[in-house]
Amino acid sequence: MDRLAARHGQIAELIGGRPVQYVDVPMYANVGDLLIMLGTERFFERHRIEVRRRSAYFNFDLSRVRPDEVVVFQGGGNFGDLYEHPQSVRDTSIERLAGHRVIVMPQSLHFRDPEAIARMAPRYRRHPDFHLCVRDRESMVLAREFTPNVHLLPDMAHQLWPLQRSAHAAPPSDRTGRVLHFIRTDGESGEPPSLPGTEHAAVTRSDWPDFVGRRDAVYLNLCRALRVLRALRLDGQVSQPALRAWRGHVEALAAQAIALFGSHERVVTDRLHGHILSCLLAVPNQVIDNAYGKNSRYVGEWTGASDIVELIAPVAAAA
Repeated sequence: MDRLAARHGQIAELIGGRPVQYVDVPMYANVGDLLIMLGTERFFERHRIEVRRRSAYFNFDLSRVRPDEVVVFQGGGNFGDLYEHPQSVRDTSIERLAGHRVIVMPQSLHFRDPEAIARMAPRYRRHPDFHLCVRDRESMVLAREFTPNVHLLPDMAHQLWPLQRSAHAAPPSDRTGRVLHFIRTDGESGEPPSLPGTEHAAVTRSDWPDFVGRRDAVYLNLCRALRVLRALRLDGQVSQPALRAWRGHVEALAAQAIALFGSHERVVTDRLHGHILSCLLAVPNQVIDNAYGKNSRYVGEWTGASDIVELIAPVAAAA
């Protein structure tokens, strides 16, 4: 974990002490992306990088980018054609940012339609100082269609190391035999028909959407209101205070996730950040691949040598 976090020094060198705009801050309840956000903020703090402005993808204002700033886009798994809206913001912004260094934090790239690469890549290749960080070697091959400035780096959530189990987590004696099955319920799911490790264990089943309750709904409504205000061009005075309030809520959601994972002896997951959070907490974990191989690529590149990590091949679904 120390070595993985240290590799992000390459990004600090790219930024070179200049102020940044941090774009595509996740304002939704996917805790994996929120862990990336918190890791990115920790990275900025550790390297004493000034963040002048933060934006979600929907309220990024190109007119507010100053000449001396580096534009840094959030990492994750939304570079490609799976998630239209954040990708379209990058696509439409890149040409107008020709005078700036632009850095996309570590991403897993995926395209369902190969023709989408041919449509999108030329505008990125024309940018003289575009840097694309990737989390695995398959993504690196795709990234070279977009820029020669490709950097193979681990996920930004590793900046959260060292991470302590929550004070609310179960004591070691109560964790014995408890297994958390943290399995996707969305379109990236790689869940096999029968999950391993259930024969003689107390199993908890969960996913990120299960974290969303009434308290979270208040903040999610704040995010929705910010979208409406942006559409009306009335968000100028409220966007930064709203993002500061959102970060406080994100830290509370992360604490909830830490308490859940830290209360189990072992984790079985097809969520990449279920795996990474387990590693940050030193909880043994078995990783099932997602629908397009993102998890196995990540484990093979960064975490597979750990004695607490086991990659499980998905079981073929019955016909």
